[in-house]
Amino acid sequence: MLARLNHIIAASGNPHRESEAKGVGITRPNKGLERDDRAYQRSSRSNTNSEILGAGWLLKLAVNLDQPKVGMVGATGSFESLSGMDPRFAIFPNVHLRSNAFMIRRSLLLEIAGEIEISDKLDAYLFESGPASLTNEVLRRGLDVQIVGRNGRGYPPRWWPRSETFRRLTQDNLLIADNQTRHYMDAVWSLKHALVLNTWGPFVDHRVALPG
Repeated sequence: MLARLNHIIAASGNPHRESEAKGVGITRPNKGLERDDRAYQRSSRSNTNSEILGAGWLLKLAVNLDQPKVGMVGATGSFESLSGMDPRFAIFPNVHLRSNAFMIRRSLLLEIAGEIEISDKLDAYLFESGPASLTNEVLRRGLDVQIVGRNGRGYPPRWWPRSETFRRLTQDNLLIADNQTRHYMDAVWSLKHALVLNTWGPFVDHRVALPG
């Protein structure tokens, strides 16, 4: 099945091992993609350490990406906004897949980000969650984005706060961990509560619907 898929995986490490992947962020999204239709993008800039938590993680991502109308999947996502740091960011809720581990079709990534250069941390933040973020550009094309849990299920944005993947309860359904997920797990209760509010706000309540 995987041999037929025209995907790119950006999982911050060696895609051929289901143990641990270490990486350091994103430099240029299209680097190396012209070599192979099913290319594996290794990140190379930041201090992210990704750790695979579930068996069959690559297949779980690929199966969900292969569903109709799905344009991008990832291990974690967030509604957090950085508008307080820079007014270019959308206000909360700012729906985006986090770039620590994601999968997208190669052709779509090249279409969206083929000429993008990421030279500093702000550029990386904008690529992840800015107004022209990778997530937003996928959505603008009428495609869906999903978080994939350790259970193999894909979750659309309205279910992200209750998927138990990122900054929610004990993150039992997290597929790929990183520094931010470990920071949440190590935090005292008061800090955990603040992180949950910053990330999900009122949407932890299933009765509160996302706008639009």
